Amino acid sequence: MASFTYAKRYRVTAECVSPLRTGSTGGDNAVVLTDNGKSDGVPMIQAASIAGVLRSWFPDSSAKELFGDSNTAKSADRTSKITVSDGRFSDETETQLRPRLRIDRRTGAGMNGHKFELESIPTGSKFTFELLLKIQDSTGSKWAESQIEEALSALNEGFLTLGGQQSNGFGIVKLTEIKTRSFHMRKAEDRMAWMNDEECTEKLDILALPKVTKAFVSFRLTGVSDHFLVKSGTSFKAGDKSVTDAMKNPDGSYVLPGASLKGVLRGRAERIADYKDASEVVEQLFGRESMKGVSDDNGLPGQLRVREFTLNQPKEQILTRTRLDRFTGGVMQKSLFTEKTLSDEISITVDVRKSDAKGNALLFYALRDMALGLYGFGSEGSVGRGYLNKESCVLTVAEGEKSCSFTFGDTIKAEGDSSFVVEWLKALDGKEENGRETEN
Repeated sequence: MASFTYAKRYRVTAECVSPLRTGSTGGDNAVVLTDNGKSDGVPMIQAASIAGVLRSWFPDSSAKELFGDSNTAKSADRTSKITVSDGRFSDETETQLRPRLRIDRRTGAGMNGHKFELESIPTGSKFTFELLLKIQDSTGSKWAESQIEEALSALNEGFLTLGGQQSNGFGIVKLTEIKTRSFHMRKAEDRMAWMNDEECTEKLDILALPKVTKAFVSFRLTGVSDHFLVKSGTSFKAGDKSVTDAMKNPDGSYVLPGASLKGVLRGRAERIADYKDASEVVEQLFGRESMKGVSDDNGLPGQLRVREFTLNQPKEQILTRTRLDRFTGGVMQKSLFTEKTLSDEISITVDVRKSDAKGNALLFYALRDMALGLYGFGSEGSVGRGYLNKESCVLTVAEGEKSCSFTFGDTIKAEGDSSFVVEWLKALDGKEENGRETEN
């Protein structure tokens, strides 16, 4: 007797909205996971990774019903009803390398010997994977199918992300096509189609997927910067000059990496937290690595995601400068260097997965300070690069159905119901709703 009488296959095609990082088993930052484990292989996403992400969408009871429960007694039927395939990219998919530098949080300077390159699969790359539902009775399939389609909707909406480096904006995808095929094993033609592994033929309208929401807190700061530069680690020739180039995507578009933006936000949040005596909130919000020498410490995962921003049509300017001797303050001989700076409207989007009033308040203050021009992003802030024009800045904050916006200039003006933001700030200041100080 067959262990199932009904099956439904979903063949999903997805496109990377941001870079996607599939780490190798060796922990090498400069290698992504491939189908043959070698640098000349085709990038892939392990089935276990996709299954784990989809499973995380459901409450525990539904997750066990769909994906199985290894702790259930053998007599109970709690085997997985869903099988997930690897995610396969096309043979033409190329990867990208980005320079990264670990920062000493005490000094704000780069750490010697801690420059590295991170390999990832670039924005725009497409991959396919399959989900296979197998159950005993087709009459009970509707619930399981609705759950699968809800999780796919969450993936399409960006509530679920794939791979590593998610707090730096990696792993956001959108679904471009879903094809399905149902198999009723009591029908001879369906049994034959199953044996022949026939292709999915029915299209599932992505717009018809269930509407899903999640209690994210979202911050979006927009504004104009006249001169900024996030160095790519590469250069190009302009006449007889070697020009340091700005960070680019493989398609040639300029990008502000989420890692760079997250780094400056964390630095500012740490300064504010020190002043507010709330340093522990920074680790809860941004996460931390495991402590050396502590065997049972696995670090702390961050609760936010800083999205990458691809520039539209930035203005480019090539500038030549002279290096100064830090000891004498004088000009160093034969030390001219040339860089390409950009000017454009930028957008910084931060999503917080688990809302915490104090952490939200720290982010609000950090983004407000950037809007006010108190610090910048990218390289060479000491010469005025990476600062926003405060008259152009708008900070939009949303929590569920509530949202408000703040404009900057000579004064800060709020539009919409900002009461929830006020409550965040009170929590960071150690005050209750009625304004009385809480006990420490």
